[in-house]
Amino acid sequence: MKYLLDRFKSTDLLEIYTYEGDVNKCLVAYIIQTNEEYTLLATVGTSGLYDGHYVISTESVVSVATETEYLKKIKNLYNLKKQVHPTYTGNTEDLIIGGLEFSKAQNYIVSLMLLDSEEYSTTGFVNEIIENETVVISEVDSFGFVDGKRFIDIETIEHLTINGEEEQDIKLLFSNNI
Repeated sequence: MKYLLDRFKSTDLLEIYTYEGDVNKCLVAYIIQTNEEYTLLATVGTSGLYDGHYVISTESVVSVATETEYLKKIKNLYNLKKQVHPTYTGNTEDLIIGGLEFSKAQNYIVSLMLLDSEEYSTTGFVNEIIENETVVISEVDSFGFVDGKRFIDIETIEHLTINGEEEQDIKLLFSNNI
């Protein structure tokens, strides 16, 4: 699928369909970087708001749509609401490690989906990356409370959401908990 994704520029807003989930649902995003393993996306929500960065498995992409009326609407909303994605400053060779480093540097909350999982396995702050093999996540629950630490083998991460809409909500709750 990399050959298909390479055709698009970072200025092209796309509907990206994956084999994960409902075939009628898509990610609306700009492609920032792609390689054989992973693709880094700057995602936009259904209301035209910034929805973080996603790192997804490149092979999970099954089709891409461009220039649809839906995309025109989302792009209009994005521009009218003066939305901007933070500039990605992570490693572009290893997108999972780069995404984790970027999240840690920006103090963003991340959600991780591990191999052979259909749901997010953990959500929280990147506390530490150990020898590019293990990531330590300070888990934060959906109410914004810290719920321990989780050590994860980086090779088992299939999907990474960085500061998406849900993660932004959790961080807001976290920041306002006493």
